[in-house]
Amino acid sequence: MSSIMFFISFILEGILSLYIPFNLNDLNIYYPSLVLVSLITCYPIFRNKKKILLYYIVSIIIGLLYDLVYTDLLLVHSLLFFISSLIINKFYLKYDINNYMFILLCIVVITNYNFSYYLLLIIFQS
Repeated sequence: MSSIMFFISFILEGILSLYIPFNLNDLNIYYPSLVLVSLITCYPIFRNKKKILLYYIVSIIIGLLYDLVYTDLLLVHSLLFFISSLIINKFYLKYDINNYMFILLCIVVITNYNFSYYLLLIIFQS
């Protein structure tokens, strides 16, 4: 089930990127990151302590695939997706998740992801 959700969100993000302009003059921090949202929605499947390591590995693999398909920076998104999965894990352990907390978690994860990504781009002058 989770692999289907990751695959669909991965494909939809590629299709959506064709229709939403991404220019430096028109930069939107809340660009729909469907792969990150799928990481959030699939976390309860991996919530068991024995499966949490698998969740981290899956997030790294998805980040690596994201790097290979959509960007030319290798291992950057896999690191950022791993950090996002750590944030998701801590958030789920600390708070009871309802609809409002899910939206807050999406905002926190997407903001952290975009801030970290832009910070890395500035540091390495890419």
